[in-house]
Amino acid sequence: MGAAVLGVGMTGIADAATVPYPYIDVVQQGGDAGVAAVGSTPTLTMQGTAISIINGPGSVTSLATPAMFTLTATYSAALTAADGQPNTYDYTNGIITIGNAGSAPLLTATFSDLVMQSAGTSLFNYVIASSPLAYTGGSLAGSLTGGEIVGSFTVTSAAATTSSGAANLSQAYAGDNLTAKVGAVVPLPAAAWLLLSGIGGLGALARSRREPQA
Repeated sequence: MGAAVLGVGMTGIADAATVPYPYIDVVQQGGDAGVAAVGSTPTLTMQGTAISIINGPGSVTSLATPAMFTLTATYSAALTAADGQPNTYDYTNGIITIGNAGSAPLLTATFSDLVMQSAGTSLFNYVIASSPLAYTGGSLAGSLTGGEIVGSFTVTSAAATTSSGAANLSQAYAGDNLTAKVGAVVPLPAAAWLLLSGIGGLGALARSRREPQA
């Protein structure tokens, strides 16, 4: 069984998810920029540090040199409207790079949709899930059995809020406490996820990313 990760549900907020092994573990460290979205149609940048590869229970390979994780994407009003969920936002044309300047990248990938939804624990806590990744290069690409991103972050400032008081991620914002895992998402029973995290599940969201938009 894979490790439980933060998640958000589209068809059922209390669904759950795991990431099968192996997966890349990403955290925001002191020198990382975290999360920033700028512009009237926000362009998103997430920056953290890839610190290890989780191969299985009790099997962790620490990266000899932690590598910068960078994600970029652009807000999509059309995908957001198609989801039709409150406090949910979609970003498209995504690119991921894991690597350090001056060295060959460990991983590069693209994705078509990144969904962010309020975690329910706070109006400014958001969980994220991507559509399947298309690996485009890097020495780690061949070692991963699947490709999606799941994770979370906390909004620290926002240009606008919704009527419920949640951060409006269709406009400019910034955030920190970024965590992410790169692997394949598999649904688990809702009760198991609630016991593990107290936050709604990511499995249904990930499944919705695989379904064609109407």
